[in-house]
Amino acid sequence: MILNKNNDDTEENKLQRNICNICNGDYKYFLNKRNVVGVGLGYKVKNGFYTNQLCVQVFVGKKRTLNELNTNDIIPSIYKGIPTDIKETGYFKACSFNQRKRPVLGGYSVSANGSDHIYGTAGCLVTNGVNKFVLGTNHVLVKINELPINFKILQPAYIYGGRSSFDTIATLHKYIPLRFIKGQEQPINLTDCALGLLTKSNIMDSNIALIGKVTCVKNPKLGTRVKKVGATTELTEGTIISINANHTVFYSNGKVAFFKDQILTSNMAMEGDSGSILVDKNNCALGVLFAAANNTAYNRLTTVLDQLDVYLQD
Repeated sequence: MILNKNNDDTEENKLQRNICNICNGDYKYFLNKRNVVGVGLGYKVKNGFYTNQLCVQVFVGKKRTLNELNTNDIIPSIYKGIPTDIKETGYFKACSFNQRKRPVLGGYSVSANGSDHIYGTAGCLVTNGVNKFVLGTNHVLVKINELPINFKILQPAYIYGGRSSFDTIATLHKYIPLRFIKGQEQPINLTDCALGLLTKSNIMDSNIALIGKVTCVKNPKLGTRVKKVGATTELTEGTIISINANHTVFYSNGKVAFFKDQILTSNMAMEGDSGSILVDKNNCALGVLFAAANNTAYNRLTTVLDQLDVYLQD
């Protein structure tokens, strides 16, 4: 994938494209190594500080010494002429504003009705030009492909006292099914996302708590300072450390899914923050939070909106 749409053929852009090609084409080479959970494009870290050297970032659940690894599991320091950098992210797991809020703001807790262990965050207000929807994740609003269309969505989340008779704000309208690794089959996921059709057009506001109105949507860039508001950790700030990231995610049903073309930031989230919208300093939206470990993972918002066929509500 070409990250820079102006086709500027600087040496740095050429190198970015080469690294993206490695991440997209050779990820299985890395994922077959013990402890590796993903790869992405990023800057190399030396002595605890980020450098300006682009590299193939290799994400591992836990760093291990060479003595602990078989020869086949050792990650080369140079791969196809490109430096690699091993980054301990932990094992990504699908992940407060937990009081009742009307109108609902992005950043407040939501869940499917009766869900006492899977809960998350209302992302933002979106529309297809006819109806208005709350944007969230599949694993929260659909309980990992489990729930039927028209199932009730609550705010606050069920675990925080939300009940269908008083707190239903939407019904499940559409979602992108999650596809899981099965044996040698490794289907590709781009998003973990879902839409809830609002029960009333004015039950949710277009603002995100503590952030305000999202002004635009754009693609992420390395090193960008970013922020998000989630139901558990509320407002947190961080930095984009990897783009075009391809990695596995462990879900609460015990299954593992593989994702391509994701955004990784520094640690910005905890369980219950899934669905949060990632924005830059200008409140341009970049991604939708869906997994967290030592770092936080986001779907590209452009891809989410395209797959669900909606756009941000003005």
